[in-house]
Amino acid sequence: MAKATAYVLRQWKPLTVFVDNGHIPAHNNYSELALRQAVIGRKNYMFAGSEGGAKSAAIWYSLIGTCLLNAVDPWMYLNDVLPKLNDWPVNRVLELEPAAWRASQLESIR
Repeated sequence: MAKATAYVLRQWKPLTVFVDNGHIPAHNNYSELALRQAVIGRKNYMFAGSEGGAKSAAIWYSLIGTCLLNAVDPWMYLNDVLPKLNDWPVNRVLELEPAAWRASQLESIR
């Protein structure tokens, strides 16, 4: 018990940082969720069927993860972008990445 108490006292400042800053959550649910997704994914990757299937799954996970990091609804993004791919010029492909797509959507609203 003494070791645990000593540890808490040494870590008191980092443990209470959320008290001084209301933007910092008092929990780590977001971190736990991110780790859980990776673990679940790792279990699912065993059933990708082939190396090509695993690469495809990695591309989809990366694309959807990039959407989420850029506050883009993956479903809306894919519904808009996938039909455009056949006719889209290669030299403008960066316009279809999630951050640029979101900016264009916001611009079209204004």
